[in-house]
Amino acid sequence: MIREISEKCGIHRQTIARNLDVMELLGLVRKIEIGNAKKYYQINTLPISALIDFASDLIIIINSHHVIEYINKP
Repeated sequence: MIREISEKCGIHRQTIARNLDVMELLGLVRKIEIGNAKKYYQINTLPISALIDFASDLIIIINSHHVIEYINKP
């Protein structure tokens, strides 16, 4: 629940509700979609993109249709 996430993060629950997508990108929560409902869970891991950004080499992730999905900062 948003209330539980806000208590653990120390951020007001209305701010949490407005910024859940940003928090997912930062690796603070994970979103699971069940039908039309979206469930968010607090996590303590780094997103894969954050781990890839630590690499000093250029990393490009391409999907099966040869479309670039992600490019790290270098």
